[in-house]
Amino acid sequence: MTSAGTGGRTSHGVPICDSPTFDVSSQLVVCANGFAHRARSSVCASEASAGNGGASTDDGSSSAGTAGSEPSYGAPCSDDSDCASGWACVCNPAAYLPDMLTVPGGNGACVLATCRTDADCAAGSYCAVGNLDFFGEALPGFGCLRDDDECTSDADCKSSAFDICLEQTRRTCSRPPE
Repeated sequence: MTSAGTGGRTSHGVPICDSPTFDVSSQLVVCANGFAHRARSSVCASEASAGNGGASTDDGSSSAGTAGSEPSYGAPCSDDSDCASGWACVCNPAAYLPDMLTVPGGNGACVLATCRTDADCAAGSYCAVGNLDFFGEALPGFGCLRDDDECTSDADCKSSAFDICLEQTRRTCSRPPE
């Protein structure tokens, strides 16, 4: 059941993922109503390993996000274990995180994450791509959708060309931090 005027949102505020499809390159579930989420952790195969059926050809040289290291937005990764706590590995980052450059080697990139999979969120919620406030800067990453969110993605924020859907304590349409 949806509430009137909520465009696919359930009566409690979290949208339903319409016509979900799994994107192999990003390993995200893409919803026809404009958002993407992480149903499971990603394991990114490098472009060089594509001929191996996607099996990783990890040479063991990754040091991104290892214990004790300083988190680095966009650090190369193959899976979540390559990223520090509070970060997750997103495959094909340029496809879903428009500010990301292609990562050397074609693997993934560590991004901010208040969740790593849908299982980290409340029942009926998703660990969705969004803009997270990181020390006064809006950076794409993953966060749980909440009942009281005002928006799910930037497309929901049409009041101004400068507004984005920003997650602080909840997602709201607001200007990016300066």
